[in-house]
Amino acid sequence: NFKLFVRAKAEHDKEKAQSTSMDDLPAQIKSTYNKVVEQLATIDQLLSQRGTRYLLGNAMTEYDCELMPRLHHIRIAGHGLLGFDIPHNLTYLWNYMLTAYRTAAFIESCPADQDIIHHYKEQLNLFKHQRESLQTPTKTHTIPEDV
Repeated sequence: NFKLFVRAKAEHDKEKAQSTSMDDLPAQIKSTYNKVVEQLATIDQLLSQRGTRYLLGNAMTEYDCELMPRLHHIRIAGHGLLGFDIPHNLTYLWNYMLTAYRTAAFIESCPADQDIIHHYKEQLNLFKHQRESLQTPTKTHTIPEDV
């Protein structure tokens, strides 16, 4: 659903020649946005019910190795391309992401923010004025202070 949302909002913003706020989106795009937020909320609820560090317990599994990078991509590409932020009230989800950001394997294998954004731009055939490849690579491994 995230890729559907990214594609729909990026195409909408391209037509408008500027980024549209989430509140001003057409109903169809807002529906895909709501589905993304609902899925994130479902993960947050699952994590709150489990009360464990990872999805299935206190040890990382293949499911965590799949979900953690996806959440990070949603965070980086969502904010960088769409002005979308994972809702701060999803505290269990943010704590799960913080666990990823403190895991050596995640830190070592995680691409730079610019690489993530560039990948989505290539997928969407969407290029803005900034050239990520010329920027100093940065890696976001923190969570918002108000979470």
